[in-house]
Amino acid sequence: FQYRILVVTGMIWAADAIEVMILTFLLPILSEEWDLQDGEDGTIGAVVFAGMLIGALFWPQISDRYGRRWAVILSNIGQIIFGMLSAAAWDMYSMMVLRFITGFCLGAASCSFTLYAEFAPKADRGKLLVFQQAFWSFGAFFNSLLAWLILETLDWRWYLILSSLPLCIIVYLAWKCPESVQYLVTTGKKDEAERILQKAARDNKSPNVPNPDELRLSSQQIVHDKRGNPMEIFAPKYFSTTVTCFIIMCGVTFSYYGIS
Repeated sequence: FQYRILVVTGMIWAADAIEVMILTFLLPILSEEWDLQDGEDGTIGAVVFAGMLIGALFWPQISDRYGRRWAVILSNIGQIIFGMLSAAAWDMYSMMVLRFITGFCLGAASCSFTLYAEFAPKADRGKLLVFQQAFWSFGAFFNSLLAWLILETLDWRWYLILSSLPLCIIVYLAWKCPESVQYLVTTGKKDEAERILQKAARDNKSPNVPNPDELRLSSQQIVHDKRGNPMEIFAPKYFSTTVTCFIIMCGVTFSYYGIS
């Protein structure tokens, strides 16, 4: 059960890698075709990350209020629409607007991470989450292969369109993916959470649950009415962890894109 969700959420990470790595092959072509000046091609790349920054603040709130699954589905639909529309861009400014919105939708990548983290078994959660992140490499490789095949035979507009097509499969799989049990429990949807746990027990053939249909949650559940406030991560009990994670992530990201 959890491995199926690993594949779906991992494919989302792979698709995000495709969208981000597009710029590596696209910017030199656009620079020549549109006669971009020094720094203008870099601006097109920068707006994608600006969109991701704003999206990273917006989508987790949707995830907390309406569910991880809906945040994943809606953001990926947005990536399909604006990723393909980018192929219709006629100048630098239209491309910047379309890639900014695409980046905004890419900002929901953390929601797929959270969705799987809340399903992964506690004993193997760290290892499985690393496996999920490994799908990024597959996406980057696929993007390089696609660029090699398409840019040599067609043009950059087809490259953008075909790069967005895998997301159609991902949206379908995400639609079939169950909502996070953790989210359902904290929003008081106990019955739905129990049905998902029962299915997981049946699929996994767990020896600890001889009769999955009788699986029930404990009666003492905490329902959180106020959700989706990003400032909670700066509360005193989370502050040091938040700052540490920010520093590590900034360093890793800076090194990754600096080297690549």
